[in-house]
Amino acid sequence: MKVQWLAVIFFVGLASATLGDIEKTPLKYDKAWAYSLTFDDSMQNMYQNAPAILNKYGYTATVGVVTSFVTDAEDYGGYYMNWSNIKNLQVKGWDVASHSATHFHSATSTNSQIDSELSQSKAAIEKNIPGYNATYFIYPYGEISNPYVMSAAAEYYSGAEVEYWGGSTNTVEPWTTDNFKISRMAAYGDMTNYNYRFDDASSANEPVWLIEYTHGISSELSSEYDSTTDSLNSHLNYLFNKYGEGGSRELWVAPSPRVLEYIETRDDTAIKNETISGNEITFEVDMSKVPSNVRDRSLSLKLSVPWKNV
Repeated sequence: MKVQWLAVIFFVGLASATLGDIEKTPLKYDKAWAYSLTFDDSMQNMYQNAPAILNKYGYTATVGVVTSFVTDAEDYGGYYMNWSNIKNLQVKGWDVASHSATHFHSATSTNSQIDSELSQSKAAIEKNIPGYNATYFIYPYGEISNPYVMSAAAEYYSGAEVEYWGGSTNTVEPWTTDNFKISRMAAYGDMTNYNYRFDDASSANEPVWLIEYTHGISSELSSEYDSTTDSLNSHLNYLFNKYGEGGSRELWVAPSPRVLEYIETRDDTAIKNETISGNEITFEVDMSKVPSNVRDRSLSLKLSVPWKNV
């Protein structure tokens, strides 16, 4: 099988280093922590307002799609995005996650109903975005009290996020989080109220992954589960100028499925057959154990060398 991959090599000059010390970095580009933003329910006002704000900072996000809402968008009077809108975001680098077929309550559903909700949603996304592999799920209402919904998610997807499961952030190395209980935090209303989360993630003593989510985005709050355009812009401006490319540059921002794929690639990749000849180092990157449904197999490596100037 032909494996396509990208290795980004960081050379670190340390007097105490041994030539050829190769590390897989905890996060892409050897960043200190990761941030992901998810917009649930594929709201039309989010589509109209959020992408331009994220684009200002070079960011993309995940849209959680309730597929019946999108397919029947005209019946809802333009309240939800249509498939053309969804495809437009995906082409621009956003990820599309399943948020079920009808936004059902899994706690009161039968196993067959749960299977139908998850399988039909995945099929609808992949039918309407040809060539796209929908690998990520978002539990409607954050419900996981019925354990079968997690088993079904594992059958159809690679990962799933649920509100505040086990902590406000996810530790990325070692990755001990259940792929189907990835923790996220709501950011409703004035999103600047949650700027402190960025500070907390930055001050963690280990690489962490913070996921926030909301629903609609508009100039005035239309629901207690939405956020405002101004606060979204201010929230991301704080992030960008303090921890992103405008500040310390310690941060990696990516849609949730991309962060999970990096972790899976990192943990399932082996560095083999390293040889050193003089100042030349060769090695093999074996990705044969990386799951076949991982779309982006990017991997960052850090190579320590005993030279002061590199």
